[in-house]
Amino acid sequence: MAGGQAACVMTVGPETDFPVILGAYDAAADWIQKNGHEMAEPPREIWHSRLGRNVEPKMEIVWLFK
Repeated sequence: MAGGQAACVMTVGPETDFPVILGAYDAAADWIQKNGHEMAEPPREIWHSRLGRNVEPKMEIVWLFK
């Protein structure tokens, strides 16, 4: 992933499930556009928990902008 400024949204538990997760993507995209920026490349998902374990899922949407 290239470096730069990014809009980030953290999701936890059921917020990481589809289709609920789409709201996090929308929030990042809306923030970028409302603040006069453009998306620099596709968003990334960064998982802060291991899937399949008995832990609450935690995932971050990272969307670089210019």
